[in-house]
Amino acid sequence: MDEASWSCLALLRHLTVDVERFWFLGVIAGDPDVAGQFTAGAEAHWYVPEGMSAEQVFADYRAAITAANGVLAATALDQEPTAWPVEFWPTWRLPDVRRILIHVLTEVACHSGHLDAARELIDGTTWLGGNPYAG
Repeated sequence: MDEASWSCLALLRHLTVDVERFWFLGVIAGDPDVAGQFTAGAEAHWYVPEGMSAEQVFADYRAAITAANGVLAATALDQEPTAWPVEFWPTWRLPDVRRILIHVLTEVACHSGHLDAARELIDGTTWLGGNPYAG
């Protein structure tokens, strides 16, 4: 994929790497392999790697969700994050898993809106025009 362009698939890649893996595996669970990926340049996570198929992007997202669910199942909501990326946010911090979940839900909802807007631009269907599924 051309790094100068954006796509819905690239947004899904961002949700995989910068949301599911970063927040749950990296910040909550403290996996050092995840944290190291972000010092190399997070902007790269907004693009689908060359040769990665759409099926692989979706499978990777599903695997990241499964891993995140495992972290959440083993973690109390009032637990502090195991790791915090002070190199990104030296003066800002989410204090516990509960607030991280709220942050992630907000971010995913926001990006879902971006995807919906892109879909509307592609097919012209809006909810304001009645039932989008009626023939």
